[in-house]
Amino acid sequence: MLNLRHILLWFALVSLSRAYSFPKKHSNSWHPCVPVLMTKVREICKVVFGYQDRFPEELLQACLNRQLGSEFELSVPPQEEDADAEFASFLMNRSERTANRLETAIANSNFWKLFDFYGRNQASEKWVRGLLPADVVRDPRFTNIRTLPGIQIATRDGNTFATIATDIPALALADFTKGVHEIRGKWNRDCLRVRKVPEAWAANPTRGDDLIPEEPSEEWRGDIFSHIEFPMAQATDRGQPLLDFPAVVWTRLGMLSPTDPNLAKKSRETPGHVHWTVDLTPLPESHQTIFRQGMKGYWGDRNENLLAHRFAFGGNDWIKDEIFEINDSSVAQQLLSRFQGAINSPSFGTFTQRKYDRVHVTKNGFSIEDRDSDLDPLIDANVPPELKRLDVGFRGNYGGVTLPIDQPLIKAGLEAREKRQVQDNLAILPAKLPGFPQTDPKVLLAHSHQGPRGLIDGRVDLEARAVVLGLNPEIINENDVAVSRDENRVLPIADIRALTFLPLTAWENHPLFQSNLVTLRWSERNKALSRYHRAKERYVLRVNDLMRARRDPSYLYQPEWNERWPQFDDGINRVFFRETVPWLMHWGSSDSYRYLMTTKPDYWFLYVLRTESVRFAIEANLENLLHMP
Repeated sequence: MLNLRHILLWFALVSLSRAYSFPKKHSNSWHPCVPVLMTKVREICKVVFGYQDRFPEELLQACLNRQLGSEFELSVPPQEEDADAEFASFLMNRSERTANRLETAIANSNFWKLFDFYGRNQASEKWVRGLLPADVVRDPRFTNIRTLPGIQIATRDGNTFATIATDIPALALADFTKGVHEIRGKWNRDCLRVRKVPEAWAANPTRGDDLIPEEPSEEWRGDIFSHIEFPMAQATDRGQPLLDFPAVVWTRLGMLSPTDPNLAKKSRETPGHVHWTVDLTPLPESHQTIFRQGMKGYWGDRNENLLAHRFAFGGNDWIKDEIFEINDSSVAQQLLSRFQGAINSPSFGTFTQRKYDRVHVTKNGFSIEDRDSDLDPLIDANVPPELKRLDVGFRGNYGGVTLPIDQPLIKAGLEAREKRQVQDNLAILPAKLPGFPQTDPKVLLAHSHQGPRGLIDGRVDLEARAVVLGLNPEIINENDVAVSRDENRVLPIADIRALTFLPLTAWENHPLFQSNLVTLRWSERNKALSRYHRAKERYVLRVNDLMRARRDPSYLYQPEWNERWPQFDDGINRVFFRETVPWLMHWGSSDSYRYLMTTKPDYWFLYVLRTESVRFAIEANLENLLHMP
């Protein structure tokens, strides 16, 4: 039987069918207005039928009670008088130290009064302060530890103990910390750890001590010990305790004064990651599934939103007639820097469709495809590192133990890592319900659509997309060959490939793209779509021209810059690669010419290819099309 809601829905659909006429033919198999229309229908359904009937407010507030946590590395506290070195933290590695600021700050702090090494020879034994396990003492590298000034080594009852002197030199203390950790090894944590000294904390209890963990975390780069981190020992449902946590640690360690008038500001601006999760178990299974889809969708949408923002580069300030003008090489270098910043850190990978599709939503939780193939329990007990090492990481460590491979993750969450400061990372996670500490359910529901997310990283898939768009598919392999010759690359080739060919992704099918188009008036929507498609067409023309130059040495290639690109003296274009080079004396020597023609062409080829990826994102206005509030 029809009711008012059905009538309203029918009226809305009829109105939409008239409003969404198809005035222009596109090359896509689906008219670009069709996904927009479907998104609009979904929005109307939300309004007409509402979520409140299906998700009672009191139940949502009970089960979406968010749990927040933060972690930051033991680093130099913020100092207003030293803006360039502000928030500097340096690896405990002699070759990477800068002015020894971190080492000196730690040596002058209360850290080694409140914490110390605790060891044991067997996992069943109690922790003993200062005890160095026999395996550590027998290691040949321990000889260097014995000679460090300020480290007192003693033997009692057949065990070896180390005591840190109060006047130990800063560098010796850093070498001791790094050396003992690396002798013990990344995996053998059951025999030696840095732990709280109970009597030191009991002698002077301070408000907030319960937030500081019994054992700080360890950060490693492969088999190299990097630094110590402080994760919050307790979760909170409010943002303020999380923002105050760095100040609690700084003041307890004596590295900042509790009377510092700028203490709260320094705490908020401390570099650190923020963790977020919600408890869905009180909900019925069908409702749990919808909110888990929303969590997964938010994870994907936020990663791509942050990427588009990073590539925005001032946006329309540089646009003239929809074309991003590269007036000189310095502008191109800035574009390249945006790209290089996304591939030069081992802590941040590229968000791809393959990674997104590894996470499956089930009625009982999240399952991770091939979870046991690349799991690293020291990074996350239940989620592979590649899903964590993103701008917003997907985490499954919140249950505290490693779950069996066939058991879904009931409790999972997100880790905001892209921003520099704690306060900014908190802001990119799902927002709270206005007036309450709980997560706003509408935020998750808005991202529950199961559309495609992530960049394409598979070579075959990219070649197929290239053919559809009219791009020479051989450029995919040409990129891989050039990248494989780069011995300094940090990320896997697949991650670099995905970012390089970002324009090949069908962004018009992305849920964020569609939902943002819905908010525009018809004329603005049509203009935005036209700008997007023309940007993609220009990208194809530019990159096809680059590929021609890569194969034809006689083609005097010029990228579409306002500044002319000089060629080599013999007329060979800069991007053409040669395995062998003829003897040409006008370069001064054959060796210098051979070096230029076997190394620089790859550099210039990737230079242009990567800047064109960022250039497309700007010209297509991808930042606004992937906007999130």
